[in-house]
Amino acid sequence: MSIEQIFNQVVIIFLLMLLGAVIRKLGFLHPQSINDLTNITLYFLSPIVIIKAFEQPFSRSRFYQLLLLIVGVFLTYFVSILIAKLLFHKVKDQNIRQIATYGSIYSNNGFMGVPLAQGLFGSVGVFYAVASMIGFNVMSWTQGIGIFQKRQPHDWRTQLKKIILNPNIIAIITGLFLFISSFVEGGCRM
Repeated sequence: MSIEQIFNQVVIIFLLMLLGAVIRKLGFLHPQSINDLTNITLYFLSPIVIIKAFEQPFSRSRFYQLLLLIVGVFLTYFVSILIAKLLFHKVKDQNIRQIATYGSIYSNNGFMGVPLAQGLFGSVGVFYAVASMIGFNVMSWTQGIGIFQKRQPHDWRTQLKKIILNPNIIAIITGLFLFISSFVEGGCRM
């Protein structure tokens, strides 16, 4: 993939975002419409793209690469959390400290990351982008929410339920099942 192709895909995505901003500014999209489109993307389009990326013959090397990526993503989050705590622990305003900490740790990798990975690398890109989404969903729904909560005991069952019932996590679990079940059906490829 050349730099020109990457640049073209990034420009296309930003032009689509600009188009959305212009449509909103002109009054064609109302807040409820924006919420509805976001929900359609979150609950239907993104999971479909994720599941589609996993519809491929099982490859042991690809599976190990995915696991290695997941470990790397979690390590990156732990380092980011430590750096954010060091950078923002002296900020006196609690709201600003919480927002700065969360914003420096968690990116919008699912909402824009999946379309960018799809545009740049196709289904293979989405397959590997899923590693980042797993880390994001697990960490954001646990440590990320903890940033904004008062120091009270967390109900870990509720947090686990939120993680598991996230539409992208359900799609990832479904996709992994399809990917691994192709191993059972067709044998393993290296």
